[in-house]
Amino acid sequence: MGLSETILAAIIGALATMGTAIFQLIRNRAPSESRPKKNRTRSVLATIALMIGCHHGIADARECGRQQLAAVAVSGRRPGYERPQNDE
Repeated sequence: MGLSETILAAIIGALATMGTAIFQLIRNRAPSESRPKKNRTRSVLATIALMIGCHHGIADARECGRQQLAAVAVSGRRPGYERPQNDE
C-alpha cells in the first residue's frame, strides 16, 4: 500500500480500539428493564459517526500528502522548508 510503518501502526491501533469499543457496547448491555434501549442505539450511532469521521480524516490527510508530494516533485523542495544558508 505504500504506507509508512508509523501510519500503519496507527491504523492498526485505531481499528483495534474501534473493534474493542463495539464489542464492549454489544457484550455489556444491561437488561432492557433497567436501561432504555435508545441509549444503546445512540451509542452505536455515535460510534458509527466517529468511524465515518475517521475515514474522512484519513482521506483528507492522504490528499494533503499527495499534494505535498506533487509540490516536491515539481519544485524539488519540501513546502515550507528553507535551506540553511552558509555564511562562508
